[in-house]
Amino acid sequence: MRRVRTLRLAGYAATAKETIVGFKIRVIAAATAIGCALASQVAWSDPADRGKLQQSMQQIFSSMRLLLPASVTRGGFDSEEDADQLRASLEQVARAAGGVGEHVRANERGAQYLSRSLEREAREALYLFDQGDFESAQFSVLQMAEYCVECHSRSAIPDDSPLSKGFVSSEVFQGLEPEERARLQFATREFEAGLDTLDALLVSRDVPAEELLGAVTNYLVVSLRLKQDFERARAALRKVTRRPDLWAYIRLDVDRWIESLTELQPLAEVSGAESLKRAVEVLDRAREVTRFPSDRQALVHYVVASALLQRFVETDASDADKARAYYLLGVVESRIGRSYWLALPYFFLESAIRLNPSGASARQAYALIEEETLFLYGFEEGAATPELPMDVEERLEALRALIDKAQPGKLPPRREVRDPS
Repeated sequence: MRRVRTLRLAGYAATAKETIVGFKIRVIAAATAIGCALASQVAWSDPADRGKLQQSMQQIFSSMRLLLPASVTRGGFDSEEDADQLRASLEQVARAAGGVGEHVRANERGAQYLSRSLEREAREALYLFDQGDFESAQFSVLQMAEYCVECHSRSAIPDDSPLSKGFVSSEVFQGLEPEERARLQFATREFEAGLDTLDALLVSRDVPAEELLGAVTNYLVVSLRLKQDFERARAALRKVTRRPDLWAYIRLDVDRWIESLTELQPLAEVSGAESLKRAVEVLDRAREVTRFPSDRQALVHYVVASALLQRFVETDASDADKARAYYLLGVVESRIGRSYWLALPYFFLESAIRLNPSGASARQAYALIEEETLFLYGFEEGAATPELPMDVEERLEALRALIDKAQPGKLPPRREVRDPS
């Protein structure tokens, strides 16, 4: 069914159309780093496995070079002449994504989980393709590209890929809107080109200032979390302040973000075990500037905190500390709100529970997951609790069971489903 939902945490009353088919929580898959040219760039593999990991990534990249142009072309999957090649490419992405999960380090739970998610998405696209639902298959491939954006927005791989240089500049992508083109550039690790695309968009009069929130957010995530280039982010925001169509309340947000860049830059220049402590400090400061729940003035705080937390979960910290970091990442990503159908916060919150089900963070994470799941399926205060699909219910019960076993009686009872009649 189709549902239009207002994003509670994404700001400016943004709405998005969502296709809900069973429990399609679109987790950010895939530790697949599409277009990785050198296995040495992959921090989460042992030396003995890097050759195999590199091979899996290159297979994904070579397949996506065919799939992405076809996915943005009207009727791009309809051609009988290309059917065998398209199908083989979808199969190869699924197979290679499974290979990524096999060749990352055993303690890289996130990479393994994300690679399985990409594999499932590729197999769904393959199923849709075989059923002749080509439009849905094309959309599924674009979601696979979104997963790559999220994966490449982590802190581990800040360099452009020489294999993908100029790929999204090819003629087939020129019809895309600038923000869509930038996201594909980030997906294929053309970070500088993607930032250049957004630079032009931020000053373009073709897009009203009130519609720039997504572009600004993506710009901050890549420039701060990935490139750690605070000066470039400041310069881009100053250009936005010179727009004559900038609404007063948006101007207040942008001015606050510029101030925050200067204030937080010294706090962002740490790594390792210290990064969790710094992230908590940044989030404490975020609360000081937040005036109401959906306020966007703390956006830079959230992006900087997410970068620090991403660095922390890549360390050899204890499960308890990592669980706390994952919980905070779930909260932070829900407030950054870059992509609607990728449930990045869900992945982080579930990780917090599975890593340390006996901790306070597990209870807090479960409460947020349950609330967002009920809201996703139409729950409103004072109304009957919606009956959830069986797989959704089973997933919630599995997480709840982990916590109940580790700390009996600490979770409140589940809300009963009531007959609305």
